[in-house]
Amino acid sequence: MAAPEVTRNPVVTELTVDSGGAIRLPAAMTNTLLGSQGNRSKTTTLRLARVMLPPGATGIYRIVVNTPPAVAAADVAPTANDLGYVAIVPKTSKDGQTHRQPDLTVDLDVTGQLPKLLEQNGELSLSVVPMTANRNSTQLTYQSVYLIER
Repeated sequence: MAAPEVTRNPVVTELTVDSGGAIRLPAAMTNTLLGSQGNRSKTTTLRLARVMLPPGATGIYRIVVNTPPAVAAADVAPTANDLGYVAIVPKTSKDGQTHRQPDLTVDLDVTGQLPKLLEQNGELSLSVVPMTANRNSTQLTYQSVYLIER
């Protein structure tokens, strides 16, 4: 008879965001993450709650971290700075290019990337980059951010 699977309750930590938009992890958590690179058995998720996209947002946007403002989506895609993407679709074809989701929450699996990103400068500055050619990134706006470890 197989042993029953042990289910861990997730540990949820609300992170602070400074006035410039940078996400800061508690020092003890940062030290733990930096000290365990490649040896983590936990899945780490960055949850962005109440994400606000640029006005008239439509299409696919990459979520990037710690990149210069003039970065293009293609330049970030193969790097640790690329956290994933969101696809924005109008509610109906008659809505044109308007986004109508007032309470968007995005979960990003950062298990392998987080220690590398924290090594860069100890904080996370998030931006969105449209996937269309020749478009620059803009700062990503959200109400709150959490780190969830399972």
